Amino acid sequence: EQEGRPWSQGAGNQGGGNQTTGGGSYQVIGRDGALDVAVAHSGVDRSQIYDIDVEEELDENPPEYKVEFKHQGWEFEYEIDARTGDVLKLERGAVD
Repeated sequence: EQEGRPWSQGAGNQGGGNQTTGGGSYQVIGRDGALDVAVAHSGVDRSQIYDIDVEEELDENPPEYKVEFKHQGWEFEYEIDARTGDVLKLERGAVD
């Protein structure tokens, strides 16, 4: 863990890095970090999730990752702040 956050940063796009926009440069947690945050927040066993989708929306304010996955008949949809790893939004519902 780095600075008490529930993810680890690595090299490359998946693990985080610097992003530059019109508003300046900032560090992001990466797709893997966003997935780690969402799974930890949901309290489910990561080995049992499926249909995983992580999308970058770094042009948003704040920049975010949209994380979706399914677990035992439930679908989880998260919006995770790309800079801080904070959960911005969670929707959970039964899988159709």
